[in-house]
Amino acid sequence: MIMRISPLIALRLKVRLLSVLGLALALTMSGCAAPTRMYKLYPGPELPSEKLAILNLSDRVDQIRVDDITIRRGNYSSVALLPGTHKIEWEAEFLVSVMVNPSGWDKEEAAHIQDLLAGHSYTIHADRTTGPGYDIYLWLTDDATGHVIAGRPKP
Repeated sequence: MIMRISPLIALRLKVRLLSVLGLALALTMSGCAAPTRMYKLYPGPELPSEKLAILNLSDRVDQIRVDDITIRRGNYSSVALLPGTHKIEWEAEFLVSVMVNPSGWDKEEAAHIQDLLAGHSYTIHADRTTGPGYDIYLWLTDDATGHVIAGRPKP
């Protein structure tokens, strides 16, 4: 005997199944936390933080290049380097509507020559807007002052 289910009950079962799958995915992804390792981008022995400049990568920054050395967010969450003038490049990639980009992805890159101070930490940011007027924003802040020192922050 074949049992038939009403369309309303079938819809409810699908919604519950999708809810359970979504919860399982969320729990799985929460176990994949970003690394907290620091990339040492200077020669010699380790130095105290007051003699270094620290670049922190926000969650949406995929990779950075500092003085032509590439550091990926999947491996490191920050970079320790000697103070002074450095070329800093970073990029971020976002999943977007096909109305924004037919590929479903959008990518933005930034490059700045920046003087970094000893004892300071900086954060490299990336964010975007959605809907009409869609745009991507990339910027660098001095964590001690909160000031934007390069790029264009999200309003």
